[in-house]
Amino acid sequence: MPEVSVIIPTYNRSDLIQKTIDSILSQEFSDFEIIVISNGSTDDTKNIVQSYNEQRIRFIHQAGSGSPASPRNHGIRLARGKYIAFCDDDDTWAPDKLKKQYEFMLNNPNYGACFTKMTHFNEEEIWINPDIETNLFTNSSSLLKKNTVPLSSLFVKKDFLKE
Repeated sequence: MPEVSVIIPTYNRSDLIQKTIDSILSQEFSDFEIIVISNGSTDDTKNIVQSYNEQRIRFIHQAGSGSPASPRNHGIRLARGKYIAFCDDDDTWAPDKLKKQYEFMLNNPNYGACFTKMTHFNEEEIWINPDIETNLFTNSSSLLKKNTVPLSSLFVKKDFLKE
């Protein structure tokens, strides 16, 4: 059983999915599985994912739901890891992301989840999200007003999600 299940919901991202998967496979922490859930993709995404000769990768195709929540929830149900990490199909991770979050959770067993800041970029600019320091554990009411947690940075105990 892997310690971490990485869930990637995808829809017609054959042009980006390889870069996303490569960034996950390049992690310093290696005790994980990758679950790619296609949400009705009609492009070459399936062939690209299945071209990896990697036992840790599973590809699941489901009928398109029109929402990334459905494939994420499907991935959660299939996850074998104690922890779940989410990565969108157009995102990449720094090589130490899983290692840092896994070690943080081991050293803070009372926490159900943790997240990181995320660097965003496009042709014109680079920015960080969240742009301010956020402490959800002492100021959770701010999360009700605006979600500043980048989903591709979320690392959560599977049992915590079930609760």
